[in-house]
Amino acid sequence: MGAACTCAAGDEQLAAIPRDTVAVVLVDTHAWGDDTATGITLAGIIAEHAAQMGLLSGLDFKTRLWLEALANWPTLTAQPFAIVLTDIEASAVGEGHRLARLQAGLVATGEPAGARIAQRIQQLLNRYTNDDVARIEPHHPNDPQRFRLTDARLPDWAACEWGPIGRNYIVTVGRDAFDQFAIAARDPHSSMMHSDSFQNASRPLDPKKAAALWYVDFERLRSSLAPALADLTDPVLQKLGFANTRRALWTLTRDGPALRIDAVYHVADQFHRTAVSRTLNDAERRENIIPPEANLYMVVPWNPSAVFRSILDGYLASRSPSASVELRRRLAQFEQSLDLSLERDLLYQLDHRLCTPGRHTHSASTSSAPSRSKSAVHSTPSARPSTSS
Repeated sequence: MGAACTCAAGDEQLAAIPRDTVAVVLVDTHAWGDDTATGITLAGIIAEHAAQMGLLSGLDFKTRLWLEALANWPTLTAQPFAIVLTDIEASAVGEGHRLARLQAGLVATGEPAGARIAQRIQQLLNRYTNDDVARIEPHHPNDPQRFRLTDARLPDWAACEWGPIGRNYIVTVGRDAFDQFAIAARDPHSSMMHSDSFQNASRPLDPKKAAALWYVDFERLRSSLAPALADLTDPVLQKLGFANTRRALWTLTRDGPALRIDAVYHVADQFHRTAVSRTLNDAERRENIIPPEANLYMVVPWNPSAVFRSILDGYLASRSPSASVELRRRLAQFEQSLDLSLERDLLYQLDHRLCTPGRHTHSASTSSAPSRSKSAVHSTPSARPSTSS
């Protein structure tokens, strides 16, 4: 077994993540500084103010939950964090499917993170819980900082638990999910720090330098969703280009304003490393294709239009036939109302210069006019990223 490989601020998070995990997103917010002030953060701040003013009270319960999640995003992600999916199951319901079980968690590192999250959870409880539909209880008298919430309006599996584990603050959804994180924290050999699958995928890269890391165990994903979704999972992964992929790991590294994404795909018994994006070469530097004041940029050797089509086809393949037809109809209607094709008139035109989120960012131009973008992506014409080489 190899030595543990983690991203820059990920040791403590990975040490609290269960070894047999379906997917992980780990982000070192310290590597981004002020550039973490993205659109989703701004939307979260707006949603939080709307909640405080009582503007969400007239919405249905499900919509309010989504908006509350958005409102709490800035708090949950202020410190280095990991979002983890440990298990997922579905059941067939008529023509469609229903989520039958989910185990997931958020791992936030640092004392300030725990205090802020605990305070925000208390605010949510004050807004939405009452004795008629919800119950909050300590997990155990000897563990007064760990709590469990059950709500009659939610499925039985959707219990939420939260509390500190060492310097990490854990928030989980799903019965027994918190226990899995607690076991991993007590026994390092039960955590991702000592996962052979993760270690083998990490070895060709250098995750310790990464500002963010994504890992998906497609074998566990297929196994978890079978048998109810066996006929659906494979077509979706085929559309996305992961039909033969067992596992995949992506790392995002930052060198000043330059971003680079590298990936390792586990196909059959081989591990294939590929560059999803790269830094500027000498010729591109001489061309000054990136504005000198840009906050962030990356060069992507694939066609954004083809990637959009792949993601759209994958999403539609995950829906029922009738829902897929309806979604295609709505998309066509939306494009007709704008008198444009998103793929042909927008994404294809952005093939050589795209805009990424960043502070004070303007849309990058594809014309000969000087670009005012503070953050740009340069794309060279090519097929979308390969998942098998």
